[in-house]
Amino acid sequence: MHVDPEHDWPREPAPNDPALAEVAAEVQVEAAAGLALGLGAEALFLEVADDNAPAIALYESAGFERVGRRRGYYAKGRRTPADAFVYRRALNSGPG
Repeated sequence: MHVDPEHDWPREPAPNDPALAEVAAEVQVEAAAGLALGLGAEALFLEVADDNAPAIALYESAGFERVGRRRGYYAKGRRTPADAFVYRRALNSGPG
């Protein structure tokens, strides 16, 4: 929920509000972590394109640590292949 500075009253974010998308992504990451933990996993791993700054920021703020790189991992549909950063999050620790 946001406060509208012109009217000084709370408003619900619009469906295309970047803040809403960010919160939804955070909820999805935490839901995946909870599900994996409930199934007995000790860690989550993921890959993200090295040029995807918003996703990198999300994962790092959610407690993921960069543990590797996969050269040329993302090639399909790109003029120049992008590397993937490999991230890991131990499930006994929460967001950063």
